[in-house]
Amino acid sequence: MNKRGHERRCTGGATEERIAALKNDPRFTEALRGFAETIASQYRNRWLLNRLLNDRGRFLLVLLALDLHYYGEEGQDLPGLTAGRLKTACVSHGVCSAGRATAMLATMRLFGLLSEGPGRDRRERRLIPTEQLLGIHRERLVQVFTVIAGIMPEGAMGTQNLGREDFLAAFVHALMDCFRSGLRPLDWAPELTVFADRDGGMPVALALLANHLAQGAETNRPSGDGLTIAGIAARYSVSRAHVLSILRQAEAAGLILRTPDNRITVTPQMVDRFKDFFAGVVLLQCDAITKALASSPPPPRSRRA
Repeated sequence: MNKRGHERRCTGGATEERIAALKNDPRFTEALRGFAETIASQYRNRWLLNRLLNDRGRFLLVLLALDLHYYGEEGQDLPGLTAGRLKTACVSHGVCSAGRATAMLATMRLFGLLSEGPGRDRRERRLIPTEQLLGIHRERLVQVFTVIAGIMPEGAMGTQNLGREDFLAAFVHALMDCFRSGLRPLDWAPELTVFADRDGGMPVALALLANHLAQGAETNRPSGDGLTIAGIAARYSVSRAHVLSILRQAEAAGLILRTPDNRITVTPQMVDRFKDFFAGVVLLQCDAITKALASSPPPPRSRRA
């Protein structure tokens, strides 16, 4: 995938030079540890968040739903989220199947994350993100932005503006503009797909990484102390068999090792790939923050109910 093509459209772009410079920052490893701990802890014992955002497909689906609500798809007369529009967008952009999108919408409506609003006519049933859904994203972002603020000034700027709905809308739109352009964060670390494509995979990986970095990092020693398969499964609302399956795939990819006494060793390869991934995500989000701040007025066509 040609990342340089994305750089022209995606708020500046996480170039190889920018990623390398960020990784050389003496504060970077500590920021990576904070990021891993923050994301892993966000999902711990939170059933709704685990069901909503803990794999790549569901996370992107929710962002796409928010962007459709505020901005719509290119070529639409008016923005607005409907079940049909979301299913079409999910399939066309390779987020997930129409069936999975339908199931996610049902879950979001069941838990009060979406409400019904008036459509343009009797046939159209618009869906409106509720304050509960927006609150979930603000809570998640304020913690991530706080970590980013330790190495990039945009993190503090984003935190200060998260209470503004126009900023949140513009920030999501900047991210999704890059996504529609073809950029995927895992372009920077495709090996991590073995975690990102599995239910609960990224929280599991980040819990292991945070534990590894907290124990002295950069050394290839057992780093799963206190993180049993049963304990991880309970944390992230998945089965022990599912966790074991994730770990076996990661081991086959050279990202972890399991010792005879069933401890888990994070390999230098996994640490390196997460450094690349984290650096790319930081730069992507900082560029999106900058673009969102430059679009301070609310989207003119937005129609919150």
